[in-house]
Amino acid sequence: ELAPPPPSHNTHQPIDCSTIDSPFRMCKPSSCCEEKKSKSSWCKGTYKKYGDQIGSICWYCCSQPKEVDPSLLTIKNPPQTRPTPAQAPTRRPTQVIVPPPSPSSAEPPIKCPNYKKDEKINMDRICKVGGCCDSVRSASEHCHFVYSLFGGNMGEICTGCCMKELAPPPPSHNTHQPIDCSTIDSPFRMCKPSSCCEEKKSKSSWCKGTYKKYGDQIGSICWYCCSQPKEVDPSL
Repeated sequence: ELAPPPPSHNTHQPIDCSTIDSPFRMCKPSSCCEEKKSKSSWCKGTYKKYGDQIGSICWYCCSQPKEVDPSLLTIKNPPQTRPTPAQAPTRRPTQVIVPPPSPSSAEPPIKCPNYKKDEKINMDRICKVGGCCDSVRSASEHCHFVYSLFGGNMGEICTGCCMKELAPPPPSHNTHQPIDCSTIDSPFRMCKPSSCCEEKKSKSSWCKGTYKKYGDQIGSICWYCCSQPKEVDPSL
């Protein structure tokens, strides 16, 4: 089932998220949508580009609604982003919704050409060999974003647009809690052989930084975000 949209905010107005560049990157941990303003050059450019709209973007376009540094809401608004020709602005944030198949209709439930025109979705990348609809789930950052975006409708995307079967998700773990893999940086690199998700803790400087960054979540990441679930060194 599709997750519900974010609740209305007392201050921030709903926004058409399909007109925003790179919301996934903005919403990552320690990126632009945090309670303390980011000092990165990319986020500084993003703040300048969207002005007061940044509050609406971070609330309505992230997987989980986020409040931003109040000092960001004193910037003069830039001109409104131009909606795509096929879609006028709506009063509520636009979400990609795949309609369920209608038992009384002979038409396919998914109109794939509509998605192929959307640069943010990139259906060819989803469907290619080594993409998101192979016999094993992808551990790539892009595919985890797609899995999160389409949620329970991802199977219909793979079947209706790629003519493939979506691999099943990892089974539940007795100890590790499920995690939103779309919020994790570089899960594919973490899951590589001899990288961070092995039974013996890695000594590489990159993995040491990753262990420190994610702490106890490393067990959930390696189980739920890798193509094949992996158990990690218990000392982690």
